[in-house]
Amino acid sequence: MYSSGLMQLTTELWPAKKLTFIVLKYSFSIIKCPIKIQMKLIAKILRKFAKLRFKVLGYATIKDIPTDQFNQIIKTLTSSGWKQTYVYEGVDAWIDYGKVKLKGVKHQLTFEWDNWTEGSIEGPSKEIHKLAISNQLKVSKQWRWEENGKKS
Repeated sequence: MYSSGLMQLTTELWPAKKLTFIVLKYSFSIIKCPIKIQMKLIAKILRKFAKLRFKVLGYATIKDIPTDQFNQIIKTLTSSGWKQTYVYEGVDAWIDYGKVKLKGVKHQLTFEWDNWTEGSIEGPSKEIHKLAISNQLKVSKQWRWEENGKKS
């Protein structure tokens, strides 16, 4: 049960047979553990894959963007030709969490907002650096959801 779901999530994050095999190997070894331990381990594995994917793709992030500035950056990019390819429309959209993906000529940027850390922008390092310079923001090489800069 866990292995098939984990395999599907893994192949979506990283479509490599070798990586999928590693996850399946771990998932079979945790089936005998209590469910709480299994879920923590699965979450940890998926977080590590997300961080690895972020580094391999050469992404960067701008974190902690004030809401007004975050909204202005989205407006500026859409008015200059970037197209919205995704908008989060959940029950809590733009109350607790929001997400927009914008596609430019060559690249895609992911904008995420929550009421705790406010806005962040993730995408290819070159594009993120351009945005950071033009908006006087700091760039991070860490994934948005990496806990307090803690490396694992």
